[in-house]
Amino acid sequence: MTINERVAYIMKEKAGGSLTRFSEALGITTQYATRLIKAGSVGIEPITRILQTYPDINSRWLITNEGFPFDKDKDSEYIVRSEISRRINLLLDLERWIPAMSETDLQDLLGLLSGDKDFKLDPMKVSDWEHKVSEKERQLNERVTKAMKETPFNLLALVTLTKLTSLPVS
Repeated sequence: MTINERVAYIMKEKAGGSLTRFSEALGITTQYATRLIKAGSVGIEPITRILQTYPDINSRWLITNEGFPFDKDKDSEYIVRSEISRRINLLLDLERWIPAMSETDLQDLLGLLSGDKDFKLDPMKVSDWEHKVSEKERQLNERVTKAMKETPFNLLALVTLTKLTSLPVS
């Protein structure tokens, strides 16, 4: 496993595979994080940031690929943190899908959150939610683009009208 693959593995385990969450946790740009995962060499600065941000990472494994990814004496802590991270990522996804959910889906979600029901994600429903959310985002982007094209004229008219109405009356 290359250093880049190890960094990608850490991102998957610690940030649920989210490049944005990973880069925010390390205090770096997403472009730099992408370079760490895809490019050849990784310098001491990003390695230091990773080890400071995630102290349960085995530094020997990260640098040399020897041993295991996580320190054995921190296994229980790692398991708990991994489960918390998994649940947070699930909640973030669910929150994003809420506008696309049916009333039944929302009631099932409420049951999950209250602990009354065992909520299982049906891959077909998730795919449907993703499609609905993507379609709404596409429509919103179209409206924003259209509004942006019309805005310069409207803004100019508003500025002119404001200047005309604020002229002193003689």
